[in-house]
Amino acid sequence: MLQTLESAGIPALVVGGAALAQTIYPEPAQRPILVSEIIVPFEQGGAAIRQLQSAGWQPTPRLPLTEDAPARRWLSSYRFANADGQILQLGWHVLPDAPAADAELWNRAILLTIADTTTRTLPPTDHLIRVCLTAAPHYPIGLADAARLIDGGAIDWSLLLEISHKHRLGLPLAHCLSLLAETIASPVPPKVLQTLRQNPAPYYQRQAHRALLISPIYRHRGHRFWLHYGRYRSRSGSGSPIDFMKYLKVVWQIRQS
Repeated sequence: MLQTLESAGIPALVVGGAALAQTIYPEPAQRPILVSEIIVPFEQGGAAIRQLQSAGWQPTPRLPLTEDAPARRWLSSYRFANADGQILQLGWHVLPDAPAADAELWNRAILLTIADTTTRTLPPTDHLIRVCLTAAPHYPIGLADAARLIDGGAIDWSLLLEISHKHRLGLPLAHCLSLLAETIASPVPPKVLQTLRQNPAPYYQRQAHRALLISPIYRHRGHRFWLHYGRYRSRSGSGSPIDFMKYLKVVWQIRQS
C-alpha cells in the first residue's frame, strides 16, 4: 500500500506498531501489530482513500462520507479492511487531537525501510508524543512503546515541552509519562513532569481527560458528552454549537453502521 500511495504522488508516514517494531524493538516479532497505521497529508486524504479502494480495501464501516473533507476533519482517521481480513488505519493528522501540528511533524519525518520499501516515520520525540496521545490509558502495548522510546535515550525533552505548550498537550502527556515514571521508573526528568503538570488546560480538556480515565462500562452521559466535546474542540478549535452538531452527526452515522 505504501508503494501504491507513493506511485500516486501521495506521501505517507508509517506510525505506531508497524514503525516501532522496526526501530525500537530488538526483533520486529516482539511487537504485536494489531493494525498497521499510515498517515497522509489532510489535503490528499480523499485521493488516498480512492487509491486504497482501487486496491481492494474498503472502509469499515462502509460509509460514503469518508471522502468528504468536513467528515475527515472530525474523524482524523478511518479503518479499512481487505478481502483477507487485514486491517489498515489511514489517518490524515499525525496527532489526531492536534491537527495544527501536522506541518512541523511532517518536516521532521525521517526515513524508514520496511522490506524493500523506503518510507517515512516520526523521530523518537514526536513518536513518543503520538504514543502518549493515542494509546488508551493503561494500554500495555502503548506503554511498552513509550517506555522503549524513552529508554533509547534519544528524546529531546525541550522539544517535547515546546510542542506540548504550543498545542496544549500537557495534561495527557503528564498522565502518560507520570505513569511510566511511577510504575516502572522510566527516566523521565522530574522537571519535565512538573512543567507538563503546570501547562494550562481549558476546562473542556480537563473534563474530557477525566472521562477518558473512567472505564467505558462506567461512563454515564455526562462523561460521554465531555469526551465528544473535548475531541470536537481539539480537532476544530471552534466552539460553534452548529459545528458540534455536525460532528455528532458524523460520529452517530458511524456508530449506527
